[in-house]
Amino acid sequence: EVEIFQTNIVVSASIGVAMAPQDGTTFKQLCRKADVAMYEAKRNGRNRFEFYDVKFDEESDEKFSLIQRLRPAVLANQFEVYYQPLIDLKTGRICSLEALVRWPQKDGSLVFPDKFIPLAESSGLINPLGEWVLNQACFFCTKLHRNGHSELSVAVNLSFAQFKDGTLPNIVKRALELTQLNPKFLELELTESILADENGNIPEQLEKIKALGVQFAIDDFGTGYSN
Repeated sequence: EVEIFQTNIVVSASIGVAMAPQDGTTFKQLCRKADVAMYEAKRNGRNRFEFYDVKFDEESDEKFSLIQRLRPAVLANQFEVYYQPLIDLKTGRICSLEALVRWPQKDGSLVFPDKFIPLAESSGLINPLGEWVLNQACFFCTKLHRNGHSELSVAVNLSFAQFKDGTLPNIVKRALELTQLNPKFLELELTESILADENGNIPEQLEKIKALGVQFAIDDFGTGYSN
């Protein structure tokens, strides 16, 4: 910790370690692997060190492969939305549904959001994907209402990245108009990181969405800032 112009500056280090000869025998090999380990140290919270592990490269290759397949999958809407029921334990009745997106593969397996949502966020694909999921969820809820389940609501998770370009209020408005869903039956789930951001225009966007009559909920409450 140093003081510069009456300001305390705290310096921390994220260190990646590569060992010879198991990780390589040339400077180029060792430098690259130490660099990979350093980014892993940053990803795990910074101000720490990590030894290189071959799994870091395997994970990187997997991410590259996924992102190459993700773009055409988003453009072709090659996803499925599953609905997890919220049940009132007193009555045993379903009172709402949470929309959960899955990415089906040719071998019949499913890729879960923890794998592809961060890639969609970093590659700029989260907006078209998020809009498609929102539309699907609203359509499904409208269909349920037409079939007599008139009090069911649907919840959709929002990503921090969906707020970046300021178009989210219009996306929500279009989804409601397209599906003719009463706004009070749509619940948007926000993470604490979204609510904690004070630098952008997120509060203004939330106010615009709230004015539509949509409900909000905090997702994973207690695991982040509140904890």
